[in-house]
Amino acid sequence: MDSMLHQSSNQNFFKVMMGDFRKKLRLPKALNLSSKVNVPTVFTLVSPTGGRSWMVAVKRVGDNFFLSNGWKAFAEDYDLEMGEFVLFRDEGRNVFNVKVFGKNACEKEVRITNRKEVPLTNRNTEEVANHVTFKYPFFTATVPKNDLNWYSTLIIPNSFAKKNLKDNHLGVTRAVTLRVKTGGTWNLRYSVGVHSRLVGGWKDFVEGNNLKGGDFLVFELVDKNHIQMNVSIIRS
Repeated sequence: MDSMLHQSSNQNFFKVMMGDFRKKLRLPKALNLSSKVNVPTVFTLVSPTGGRSWMVAVKRVGDNFFLSNGWKAFAEDYDLEMGEFVLFRDEGRNVFNVKVFGKNACEKEVRITNRKEVPLTNRNTEEVANHVTFKYPFFTATVPKNDLNWYSTLIIPNSFAKKNLKDNHLGVTRAVTLRVKTGGTWNLRYSVGVHSRLVGGWKDFVEGNNLKGGDFLVFELVDKNHIQMNVSIIRS
């Protein structure tokens, strides 16, 4: 059972845990993923209360889309059971805040588990989703194939910016340092308008790292005070 929530233009939805839900979760067809120019390969699920994030691969089987690699870790961390209810709130850029409700109708808290931290080098997005956890707050981005505006500025998910970036109010501009794990440092600016964005050097970062459509990026905020991020690049 699933349903869409239409209070806003965002694609919020919920799922009731049924069938083989611990291994994979079918996404609502009303999301219309197949009609998107850039079909997402990974969703980032964020627990607003537990401070945890999960990267979960999106897999297509025929006309259906499923949360696959990485979903099992999420299900284990929440100890999901048959009949429980998961609410997905769309924060944009394939990031969803998630809340889990037990059969008693009360919200469940995520369990604390320890997973081995695995380097990202030479891993595809499904391997990342299945095996990797992060020490620092992070957000992800996939390089689009047909969006030229993306190459001049990068929108930061609102949920990440509000929770992790200081002075996150209209008109603020601050320096940002991006360090690519395979080498190289770039100095940019972080600007807050209608959206929080990386500007003033983002195009140089894209060109300097030879980013192509389908490449997958992970930004880890290692220093909140000075806004320093480590960036991992998984090539398409």
